[in-house]
Amino acid sequence: MKDAVIICTRNRSDHIDRWLNELTKLPRGPSLVVIVDSNTSQQTYEIVKKYKEQSETSIEYVRSRSGLPLQRNNGIDFLHKNLEGELPEIVHFLDDDVAVQSNYFATVNELFNEFPNAIAVGGFDLNTDIKLSNGVFRRLLLLGSRHMGVVLRSGICT
Repeated sequence: MKDAVIICTRNRSDHIDRWLNELTKLPRGPSLVVIVDSNTSQQTYEIVKKYKEQSETSIEYVRSRSGLPLQRNNGIDFLHKNLEGELPEIVHFLDDDVAVQSNYFATVNELFNEFPNAIAVGGFDLNTDIKLSNGVFRRLLLLGSRHMGVVLRSGICT
């Protein structure tokens, strides 16, 4: 299954360097990585250029004005304008400071294969130290909701 990951960043080229370095070590990564950058310098561009030359994974750089929603939209626009007819079946939006487990992309692809009507998959950061009661935690994650597996009018996926 063809997939792409869009990573939006601003003034955090060290995170992009770490991210792309880890990506090259994954046994099964995405088909395409799009870095959408609103950096005030050329550092991120230079890092992406370095990895693009040495990686087997396709890596693209998109310059953008700042603002996470705008950057995400610019990433999607890049896919539409540059992949003509071969749009990815799955688009991952990951933060520049996220470290994914080695089986992340394979697991997400398997979930979409298992549940073909799914439109989104959510996750959480294993490094987050959440100390909440079970009831609060369940409400935050909308566990036990009578609307499990749907997108609510608020835009929240359950």
